[in-house]
Amino acid sequence: MGTEQKLGIRTFLYHLYQNIATGVAMLILALVLVIVNPGLGFIASVLAALSFLVVVAGTIYSWLRYISCTFILDEHALIIKRGILSKKETSIPYRQIQNINIEQTPSRRIMGVSNLIILTAGEDNNNTVGKSEGVFNIIDISMARSLQESLLERINVQQIKSVAP
Repeated sequence: MGTEQKLGIRTFLYHLYQNIATGVAMLILALVLVIVNPGLGFIASVLAALSFLVVVAGTIYSWLRYISCTFILDEHALIIKRGILSKKETSIPYRQIQNINIEQTPSRRIMGVSNLIILTAGEDNNNTVGKSEGVFNIIDISMARSLQESLLERINVQQIKSVAP
């Protein structure tokens, strides 16, 4: 059995960026309020306290999301474990994998993350994103390429074994 692997530190940083952006914007607004009108100090301090809570909660939630999604390259299958409160484990046998796609939007390219979509036998290519069990919505691009390479190697090994008499 393989070892559990996380989706790469950039995955955590991307989630962190998404979850604390509002808190950082609120903090900047609080600072602007104090600079523009010092009489609004109480409102600015309440806004700063709320922004601090948003940043702390966003950081904790981002970390939990990061540590709650792992994968294992087992001898016969890719095993994906997900979930913060409700745990879900999915096993995708290598023999069912047909293709592995890496997709990046411009913003995700800047952050160094991507989507990794594992297409399996019996899936409709037009409806796989968001529905397939083999989708990593946010994964470090280097981890995505490494996983894609490893899976393609394992697929080829199994195809060679099935051809032998």
